[in-house]
Amino acid sequence: MENKTEDILLKSRSVSSSIAAGYRLYTRHFKKVFHASWIYALLYALTYGVTGTIMVIFLPRLLLLMLNAGSPAAPAAILQYAGISTVLAFFTFSGSFFKLLFYSNGISLLKQHLSTGTVPHPAKILSCDWHTVWRLFKALLSMSVITAVPVVLFAILYVFKLNESLLQPSAHILTLSLTALFFLFIILMMMPITYIVSKYMLRSETHFWPLLAKEYGIALRHFGFVFAVMLVILLVVAIAGFIILQPAFILTLANFRANMGYINGDPLGMPSYITPLTAGIFAIAGFCLAYIRMSALFPLYYMYGSIETQERERSDYKNTETA
Repeated sequence: MENKTEDILLKSRSVSSSIAAGYRLYTRHFKKVFHASWIYALLYALTYGVTGTIMVIFLPRLLLLMLNAGSPAAPAAILQYAGISTVLAFFTFSGSFFKLLFYSNGISLLKQHLSTGTVPHPAKILSCDWHTVWRLFKALLSMSVITAVPVVLFAILYVFKLNESLLQPSAHILTLSLTALFFLFIILMMMPITYIVSKYMLRSETHFWPLLAKEYGIALRHFGFVFAVMLVILLVVAIAGFIILQPAFILTLANFRANMGYINGDPLGMPSYITPLTAGIFAIAGFCLAYIRMSALFPLYYMYGSIETQERERSDYKNTETA
């Protein structure tokens, strides 16, 4: 039987306790998570394999041919580049869609844990909570809008000021330093929105923008807590992802060197099976990366629960003081 006291969401926890509870819940119920989402992970992995193969083998070769204006293959390479870029865009979009379905399954399981205190066995292998998918899409779209603000601001600064400063960085150290600090500050101020996104995904009655306006101050009050949890999660995902992607990095480097030699007139020097090998390695890496990143949802789940509990206790204390 599941340990209800240990897994309960609405409990005040420390940073380490929230992270440990999240990863414990993920590992304990990994079979259920896997059973509910493996098809979407597989579909995403296949698109990841295709896009990785195009990015590593085909696009670099065509790009080098295009840059070599004296090559007789350069005009044909331009047309091939356009066609392969279209294929890449299609599989990138498809991969994003399957990734959306994949993470929605994990969020749906967390919502059921929030309601029942347990992670249920999925009723069907191919199941999808379309309401959660739609809310996750809206959350990502809203975050894209928020992220676009500093991007546009940076573009404006670059056009009117930074392009000149970057040409002579030693003469504009103060300007570049202040700009870097300013954008670092913006990134840090966006980090508490993680709590708001978590609440939006777990509470179906909420709306993103009103929730952001109402509770950003609360999220900011717990900035240190959010920052510490996010830092650990990002480190775990980055380190695990770096290890998983090592074979893909090696293949990428080998293909780049082979293409450079090919442009200079040397034999390509790659085995005939390099394309399926590259696709397979990237697909396996994509499948593993999907579940590594899925694990991040579970510490965020307990981070949200801890902040909610602390705010409730704070409100109760204030009501007691005024009574």
